[in-house]
Amino acid sequence: MQDETVSSGMRANRATIVDVARLAGVSTATAGRALGGYGQVGKKSAASVRAAAQELGYHSNEVARSMRSGRTSTIGLVIADISGSFFEQTTLAIVRTAAQRGYHTLVLNTDEDLTAEADAVRVLLDKRVDGLIVVTSSRTGHDHLVNGGDLVAPLVFLDRRTEDVPACVVSTEDRETAREAAKLFSELGHTRIGMLTTTSKLGGKLLPYDSKQAVSTMHDRVSGLLEGIADAGLQLADNHLVYTDPDHNEAKTNAIRLLSGEERPTAVLAANAETALAIMDACNELGLEVGTDVSIVAFDDPSWARLLTPSLSVVARPVYDLGAAAVEKLIVQMRGEHDRPDSLTLPATIILRDSVGPPRT
Repeated sequence: MQDETVSSGMRANRATIVDVARLAGVSTATAGRALGGYGQVGKKSAASVRAAAQELGYHSNEVARSMRSGRTSTIGLVIADISGSFFEQTTLAIVRTAAQRGYHTLVLNTDEDLTAEADAVRVLLDKRVDGLIVVTSSRTGHDHLVNGGDLVAPLVFLDRRTEDVPACVVSTEDRETAREAAKLFSELGHTRIGMLTTTSKLGGKLLPYDSKQAVSTMHDRVSGLLEGIADAGLQLADNHLVYTDPDHNEAKTNAIRLLSGEERPTAVLAANAETALAIMDACNELGLEVGTDVSIVAFDDPSWARLLTPSLSVVARPVYDLGAAAVEKLIVQMRGEHDRPDSLTLPATIILRDSVGPPRT
């Protein structure tokens, strides 16, 4: 196989598939099949081609290959807010699972903005991704995901569903678990239950949970809490459901508003772990003791939740499994095995820690 003239000369210039074939002593077509992983190639020839490619420092032209095959082995991931612990963990799960299945992942963040989401999808389609995993920032307004009634690409929605795009959704039982949290609070003796939930803005105003533009997770969690409160024969006071921007300082300000006054809630469901931190911060400023004066349960269970003082009670969701399942559902579509695989809803579990207790008497 060794051809010192070819080998030494090609190190000074960029090697081509012809150079690899010549050094390996095979045809260009055989070298192309060996490096591309398609067609019939003998083991000895394939080994010679790989050795020649390594010696010459040859790298295949992925752009040209993708144009021939129509595939890039790349997944596009559109994340609504990558700063949160939940999406940080799901992103890691998606990138790792995709890599194990032979796909690269391009990640774009939208900061909960639907216009930015549309721009991100356009950019990823221009990059010729094979499919999309989208954490959307709205339940409606998804013209950027359809074209002539068809999806613009194989698509899976992660964590949040839409009302205008019929696509596979991988999510968790948020509504059921929020209802269970309300039941837990009431069984402990709490009669004034509240919620601090993050939401996006439209026209500078925070969106209520029943808005068509509000994300489905917020809608489900508030709805579940309301159902659980009604099941207990209680009512949610208007000022005990407070919306906030995800920013910590703004969330803390709204938590102080929620927890001020004689008729403040004694138990609060937090939209996520970061919001729970804002509530705990507000309690500290107001002189309220978490777990005694105010009980808190938060959605999601980052590694630091159990290290807080008091430790944070949570709705633990199978974060890694969510991301991995989204990749698998997308691959089924990208391979043409199923146009729209069934949606998947994974269970969530309430883990009680020190932040929950009966109300102070």
